[in-house]
Amino acid sequence: MTPQKIDCHTHIVNEEIRSSYFSRTDGYALVMEFPESLSAGVLLDDAWKTVKGERRLFLCPCIDLRTAIPPQLERIEERMQEVPVVGVKIYLTYQAGRADDDILMPVYEFCRRHRLTVTYHTGSCALTLPSDDDLEGSDAKYVARAAERFPDVNFVLAHMDDPRYMECIRILRDHPNMFTDFCGAYEPGTKEGSDMEWAIQTFARAIHQYPESYKQILYGTDFYAFSKEGDLEAWEKAFWRRPRFVRQFFETDGEHLYGNRPFRGVNLEKSIRDKIYRENALREMGEPRKIDVVYLAKKAEERLKMPNKAEAFADEDLAYILKNL
Repeated sequence: MTPQKIDCHTHIVNEEIRSSYFSRTDGYALVMEFPESLSAGVLLDDAWKTVKGERRLFLCPCIDLRTAIPPQLERIEERMQEVPVVGVKIYLTYQAGRADDDILMPVYEFCRRHRLTVTYHTGSCALTLPSDDDLEGSDAKYVARAAERFPDVNFVLAHMDDPRYMECIRILRDHPNMFTDFCGAYEPGTKEGSDMEWAIQTFARAIHQYPESYKQILYGTDFYAFSKEGDLEAWEKAFWRRPRFVRQFFETDGEHLYGNRPFRGVNLEKSIRDKIYRENALREMGEPRKIDVVYLAKKAEERLKMPNKAEAFADEDLAYILKNL
């Protein structure tokens, strides 16, 4: 049986998107929650509810740089027993700021304590979303500084800091706790993505120049990509062709078309592809968090005091949990 891919970058933030995603593919996926400032008026972001109860989904709550950060961390900590939280997402470029800003140090300490990964949007952004357009702020060199200060935390640069692919891969080489994905970099809807042939060729050169970089590259689709009203069909096609592009790029050495743009595959051996599709993600997410026995005891005590429980044996079960923690 072929191991399933781990899609390390999706926006499956409501039930409609979840149904659409799993009607097309299977496997596991990480869900990147949006800040309200990006999703408001564009789509319903109900990421916590969508992930809850879906064994194939894992959540990366967002950190909104436009609001106070400590209360956000408190809310995440209070709720992270409800769903499998594996990291946080910070929307650089869209929101002005740098990865090494002092205000983000509590986020990294929080992630170190809870064994969570930090994922950033890096590089260019979709033209269909509101943005501060702080391209400089999302540069990989600032992420590297954060990674050096927090060697026990893993950092992911989404989109390979496009269009700065070469520099991104070079920096990763010297920082084992940094990773990147290549999702969504070749689509209409970004300034640089409009020249897909150039983007694909530059990406290929980066991979060839630093052949060991495969150890730090993650598979991702960026599903669900936003669309302008009336442009949904184009994005539907984009989703269908992304997995095909990944397969052709990594698994063949022939010439292909992406849309109407030619490119040539790099033909990586299967052991390397397995790392990109799955194994690197397992390493990036790290060991599972230990059960928070303090939280579990607190919830058991609360439920023990609840009247009119549905099951007659609930009190006995809760008392057993408290006794054996």
